[in-house]
Amino acid sequence: MLEIKIYSEKGWEEIEELPWNREVEEWTGYHFIERRKGESRHILYFLRTEKGDIVIKKTSAETAEKEFYTYKKLIAMGIPTIAPIGFVRKVKNEESEGYLLTLYEKDTLPQSHLIKILKNKYYRDLVWNAVIALLVVMHLKGIFWGDPSLDNILIKLYKNKVEALLIDCETVQFYDFLSEAKEKEDLERLFESLFAYSVTEDEASEKIFEERKKYILERYERLKKLLSGELDIEDEKYYKLIKRIDDLFLLGYTIKPTRIAPKLKIIAHPITPRKGWFVQMLEDMLNVSFTPEQAKKIFREILQYRYKLSKAKGEEVKLSDAARDWYNKQFLPAKQIFKKYFPNENPVKIYLEILDHKWFLSEKAGKDVGIEAAAKSYSELYGKEENKPIWQKVMDTFKRLLESNKQR
Repeated sequence: MLEIKIYSEKGWEEIEELPWNREVEEWTGYHFIERRKGESRHILYFLRTEKGDIVIKKTSAETAEKEFYTYKKLIAMGIPTIAPIGFVRKVKNEESEGYLLTLYEKDTLPQSHLIKILKNKYYRDLVWNAVIALLVVMHLKGIFWGDPSLDNILIKLYKNKVEALLIDCETVQFYDFLSEAKEKEDLERLFESLFAYSVTEDEASEKIFEERKKYILERYERLKKLLSGELDIEDEKYYKLIKRIDDLFLLGYTIKPTRIAPKLKIIAHPITPRKGWFVQMLEDMLNVSFTPEQAKKIFREILQYRYKLSKAKGEEVKLSDAARDWYNKQFLPAKQIFKKYFPNENPVKIYLEILDHKWFLSEKAGKDVGIEAAAKSYSELYGKEENKPIWQKVMDTFKRLLESNKQR
């Protein structure tokens, strides 16, 4: 006697109508497609449906159900992974088998193609940064992967960012706090996979492997340190948040802090941006184009402005709203100031140089010195000799600008 249990996510009830009483390879009249895939110890079928392509993974009955709910929990915790849509348990004559059904992820690079792209330095750094980010965030949230090999990672290339997705979660375990031993175990498994796919008979390949291993380990530790712990944000101390963001920038990541509170805890999945990510973000929010380097600094400034705005209002301000407020009340007026008093210079360039100068002064003083002091110091240092009093004009204009903003 054959017993079949089918569970489907809402909206995917159609999978219950599939002929599960027969082996999948015996189905006729269904559109199976060939997909590029990596090594797998399981049989995978790719089925095209009216709602999209799905992956059917043949495994044990217990594993299919366990994996389904593990994926659900991972998604709820904010871990990039594949989306489960259902599972099937079949029992016949006390023998059982199971099927896990997931959505097929488009525009991803499976392991079979991943090895080729890792030969390109630009893409190699992006890919490894994304993989490291995935592992760090999992570990900070108490998740032990157990098998973080290249076979179990999908790389998704968006227009302006790269993301690593976890697949095959059979070995995933959840803890309140992940021990260093468990973290090391995951890293060693990743290195084993890297070794298997990168070390050849070429004498130089093992040296290259050791260099990549060192690169991954160092970045893992640095990113983990930057994303863990809490920042005490007090008056004139929020520059520490900007320092944390700057360090992430230098490491090749950006983030969107979503909690504005006396203590801001940054545990958000870091984004691995491709060229143009910051440019696109500002174009989407402001409909204005900046160069990549300008956009990167301006995005950082908007994060800082957003914090001050949220603190003043006593509630969290949306990033897009903060961006528009900053652009209209601070950037455009300041741009006009520098256009007037530095007529031979690009006003955007001057504005950004003053922002850099403000950071330097704040780091030295141990507190945020403010844009006015930075403008004064910058003008005294870099203004032309005959225009030395220029800082006073800039200061007066800034004061009028800030006072008018307070009255609004």
